[in-house]
Amino acid sequence: MRQALALLIGLTAVGMATATVVILVTQGNTLARLDNDPLAILLAGTVSTLAAASSGAVIIWHRPSNWVGWGMTLALLAMFSTFGPLYAGYAYENDLPFAVPVAIAAAAVYLPSLTGIVVLFTTFPNDRPQSWVGKTLIGMAGVAATLAFLHEFVLPGTVYNLAAFDVANPFGIDSLEFPVCDVSHSVIIAVMTLSAIGLLARAIRSRDIARQQFKWLALITAILLVERAASSLFVIPDGLDEIALTLVPVAVLMAITRYRLYDVDRIINRTLVYSLLSIVLAAVFAALVIVPQTLILGPETTSAAAVALVAIATLTAAAAFNPLRRQVQRAVDRRFNRTRYDSQLVVAAFRESLREPLDLDTLVDEMSVVVGRTLAPTQVGIWTGGRGS
Repeated sequence: MRQALALLIGLTAVGMATATVVILVTQGNTLARLDNDPLAILLAGTVSTLAAASSGAVIIWHRPSNWVGWGMTLALLAMFSTFGPLYAGYAYENDLPFAVPVAIAAAAVYLPSLTGIVVLFTTFPNDRPQSWVGKTLIGMAGVAATLAFLHEFVLPGTVYNLAAFDVANPFGIDSLEFPVCDVSHSVIIAVMTLSAIGLLARAIRSRDIARQQFKWLALITAILLVERAASSLFVIPDGLDEIALTLVPVAVLMAITRYRLYDVDRIINRTLVYSLLSIVLAAVFAALVIVPQTLILGPETTSAAAVALVAIATLTAAAAFNPLRRQVQRAVDRRFNRTRYDSQLVVAAFRESLREPLDLDTLVDEMSVVVGRTLAPTQVGIWTGGRGS
């Protein structure tokens, strides 16, 4: 039953995303009148919410009792908050049904969609919250989101998502002007902050498999922080922030299903190595091009000299790539991957010992020590064929 529901959620997400893209691409005039975000941002947001809802459906398919999967499916609400205003504007202009209710519902589901983040923060990487504190935070967020959802339907005045058409809310009650949505939004933000602190505390205390699961989340968090820093320093294409967010549900999916769980160590290692290597090579290239032009050749640098400097710098960087990569790899392993670094030293020492004459018993003993120290198995057995012959 739950697997069938997961399949239905996935198909609904795909269908809603398809409908959103069709309206975005074909209804440019409606978008202009609604004064929405640029087309690229809306498309990218649709992709990110589709990734979250689909990842949640896959988690439910494999682990039906996992709260994180159910929380991620609330991304359907966020997807509807994009699709709803588009349909409502198009439907209102063309006298199609349900334009006003859809517009109101699209505004009402925004805060409930944020409760999925609270569920993720309070539950990951477990199947359900492990303490009453987590369950209490989820309950508080759920109550606040429900009150905001209901209040949006009876909020008097103009319908937010049809403001361009000056449509009044037919369900509005003039006596209900208390800012329920503002209070609920503040409560949910406070709950999200507390749950994020709890997530960080669990990450610090994690061991073994849980630590590997948190590494996936830490890797994506680092990538998002770098992307945000780059976007504050440089002009980036519209929608890149939203596309980067698709990495979060993918990382959660990998962590919860434990698919290729330990590959995260290799990914982190390669990311550190090639990031540092890129910085070093960029510095070498800049030193060989900019410094001579500024200090030696001066502003009268000819085009031929500039081309020669670029060629020399490029050849130097290419020649230095592999030696620098090996040095950076060793430095990263020594600092962040000590087990691999120590294992390499043990294997190198064993290789050197093989240069000396050894009897079979000594070789077996040393090989057992090497295997035990590098792979840490629960037991070691070495078969030596023909030993008794």
